[in-house]
Amino acid sequence: KNGIPISFILNKVSSTTGQRAFHKEYYFSRNGTKFGVDQWSDLFTENEVRKMQYEVLTATDPMNLIRYKPNTVDIEPSKYRLKLFLGYRYSYGHGCNLAELYDDVESIHDVLPYTSKLVTDRLKEFAIIKSDSGSRYFDQVVANVYKRTSSSLGVQ
Repeated sequence: KNGIPISFILNKVSSTTGQRAFHKEYYFSRNGTKFGVDQWSDLFTENEVRKMQYEVLTATDPMNLIRYKPNTVDIEPSKYRLKLFLGYRYSYGHGCNLAELYDDVESIHDVLPYTSKLVTDRLKEFAIIKSDSGSRYFDQVVANVYKRTSSSLGVQ
């Protein structure tokens, strides 16, 4: 829809100031074209990351999966991976001629309320987004849950 794909890494504290610091990384294709993902590093504490991970793992527990709209979860047993689509989902890759968006999945704010609030609040705290952006800044999340170390990302 609209917005910038963002990914996050653990929080780090500056050894000189004792304050939390963060930085933005850009990714480029071989030809120098910006890749399209802005990666913000050092935004969250280890404890916050654990809580977000716990929330995702709880959401993807088999007993919880049966409560969701059918297209919210994509299970690929051969790749030992589960994808949780929240807000909207997309189709692309093998067998798809056009990328398409569908809004037939659960809301991020309903399934991952802690993560949704924490991420929005932290982006406001560091002025990455405007403070008046609202409490529902994110409209889409895809969580990949890998079931074993040999799981496949499946990049096309």
